[in-house]
Amino acid sequence: MQPGELVFSSVPVEVTTVLGSCLAVTMFHLGTQVGAVCHALLPAGVCPKKVSEGCNPGFRFVNGALRVMFMAFESRGISPKEIQIKIFGGGDVLEAVEGRVDPTVGRMNINEAWRCLNEIGVFPRAEDVGGPYGRKLLFFSHTGDVYVKCLKKWHDSLREGELPARSVHSSKKGI
Repeated sequence: MQPGELVFSSVPVEVTTVLGSCLAVTMFHLGTQVGAVCHALLPAGVCPKKVSEGCNPGFRFVNGALRVMFMAFESRGISPKEIQIKIFGGGDVLEAVEGRVDPTVGRMNINEAWRCLNEIGVFPRAEDVGGPYGRKLLFFSHTGDVYVKCLKKWHDSLREGELPARSVHSSKKGI
């Protein structure tokens, strides 16, 4: 999956993406085994309305991608409260031109996701966000399972680091 894309599927699909400051949000409905994932680059597109009032600035933005994902589930009769939501990425991997920018793009992406979810009244079941590294993510649309591998030394040619891959899923052992 490339930045600015969104996948919504009622058939089994494995989606892989690499995240730095970008944010991936996964959604899964157990009863129908429908899953969705987005890869958003920036926190918010300009919109005159709130997400809940029909704003859609596009998949490149956290608020636009979440809006479309919730609309897709709602079109199938699935309310936001029935969806398992997980958030990933938002790493502090972009170097500022003149010193550190605070908040970073990664932190702003995380904050926007939380703002949108709070506006709707839902909360993520799991998250793996922030930190000074990127992530490689594997999402299974038919189970909602997510596997994450941390990528160390982001600025050194995106080499995979020594941190092991880990599963982030909805079982009792998961986050």
